[in-house]
Amino acid sequence: MSLQDPNQIQALDVFSSVEPVPRIIQPHFNEIKDLFELKMSEQYHRMHGPEMTVNEAEIRVVFLPLDVTEAQLLEKFSSVGPVSSIRVFRDLTKHTYTHHADVEFERLADAERAMDTMFLDRMNGQRIIVVWSPNSAKGDQKNQRRLLLWHLGGNIDNRALRKLFKKFGPIVKAEVKPDDGQNAAFVLFESPEDADRAYKEMHGKVVGSKTLGIWRYPKQAE
Repeated sequence: MSLQDPNQIQALDVFSSVEPVPRIIQPHFNEIKDLFELKMSEQYHRMHGPEMTVNEAEIRVVFLPLDVTEAQLLEKFSSVGPVSSIRVFRDLTKHTYTHHADVEFERLADAERAMDTMFLDRMNGQRIIVVWSPNSAKGDQKNQRRLLLWHLGGNIDNRALRKLFKKFGPIVKAEVKPDDGQNAAFVLFESPEDADRAYKEMHGKVVGSKTLGIWRYPKQAE
């Protein structure tokens, strides 16, 4: 089985099917999409600097189901550590309406723990992805160093995962998500360039008996 581009992740069986663009807004779709991408970019945050604050302990939850509430998010993420604030947004992307939420922790260590343990959890039956918020310090750069993997073979543990990717460069962390039917994992490199090489070579590659899928946070517009 060949995998599509992971940035069109909603097409994969890892995630739930998503709602198509309603006909009423199709004539203005490109304008809305461009606005969304600008708002997600660091350029937008620079343009609106006085309105933005940099918080090292803020994460972003993407591919959030439409019916997830702030109360559900608070319950989930406060299990990791004290949460200062939660903001839920609904925006239009290329193929779907999608929610995302910014979750601000009181401590950086708790934000890192959420990144490492909840990166492909389910909420209301749908997969979510947890990344660093663009509002966080060097959020885009930190996201570019991290690869999310699924369809790993069942015999791949943390040690085997690190061995599989170490040829691309120094690894900060490499961990398999326990008790996950999709055999998910993440690899965090020291540099975005090493993550780039790993993604290009390993996405769609057969490892054991399975075709490996990799998702990487899209680079933000300059």
